[in-house]
Amino acid sequence: MAARESASGPTVIRLGGEEDVLVYSQPFVEGRILQAVRSLQPVEDVERVATLAVAAAGAGALLLILAASWFLAGRALVPIRRALERQQQFTADASHELRTPLSVVDAGVQVLLRHPDQTMAENREVLDSIRDEAQRMGRLVGSMLALARVDSGQAEIDPVEADVDELVRAAARDMEALASTRHSRIQLAGPGIGRALVDPDRFKQLVMILVDNALRHAPEPGTVEVECSRGDRSLVLEVADHGPGIPAAEREKVFERFYRVDPSRSGQGAGLGLSIARWIVTTHGGTITLHDNHPGLRARVTLPVARPDPGHLYSPDAPSSDARRPTPP
Repeated sequence: MAARESASGPTVIRLGGEEDVLVYSQPFVEGRILQAVRSLQPVEDVERVATLAVAAAGAGALLLILAASWFLAGRALVPIRRALERQQQFTADASHELRTPLSVVDAGVQVLLRHPDQTMAENREVLDSIRDEAQRMGRLVGSMLALARVDSGQAEIDPVEADVDELVRAAARDMEALASTRHSRIQLAGPGIGRALVDPDRFKQLVMILVDNALRHAPEPGTVEVECSRGDRSLVLEVADHGPGIPAAEREKVFERFYRVDPSRSGQGAGLGLSIARWIVTTHGGTITLHDNHPGLRARVTLPVARPDPGHLYSPDAPSSDARRPTPP
């Protein structure tokens, strides 16, 4: 290896075989240069290893970021996926429930069209059937609209200080006509609740749903008992019938939309009333549970005395009706 005579200081030189060396040149005596040579291969090996390590770390970090993004995206989509599944199931169940009354109405109209010369009195049974099915569809559509508002977060409660006992009495009066058609009566009992913070319209709706459910399954003639009481920190409303009851294993499921235990308790209902009742209760910050009445079923509603927490929102996926849960009306 020869260095230029004027060379001074460090210089990198490429040797044969593509090996680099570091040459440090220093003038020594007149016409002579002292040179120190060191191979750069160890340095290049370290650089190569460092580059590979950085590349591997970058690739690993990228894969980790992709995996985390995929996981988080999947978690974020779970509520949307569940909402779509609930919507599809709700639509399918609603279509199934509406098919029967529509078929009955259509059949009744066809009968009337085939006998245009007959009087209304002669077709009274057909007309009664059409009326009953039309009313059933009206109730079903009303319930579905209420639950649709619940799911969209549009339904709200407005708690005010109200006479709860009077709301219970008003609900019972409104249900007396229905009770008479089923040869049953509504019996009010208990020391009463007095005044409390509730949404008057929603609370009355709750009582009417529970009484209607009890009348539907009470034997004829029968009695539906409505009892109100006040605990240390809560208000208790109980509605009981003496019908066939519900097996313990099925009592949570009846709060699901369109769920029915069996024909003996299905009646003409669509399976939506208790879902709406649960929303009303949980949005007030309370609980609703079902118990044996020996015989029959006893629905127990417990509401807090204090103003309900606005964080209580209804969730269709809530697993238990006797646990306090976040929920939207």
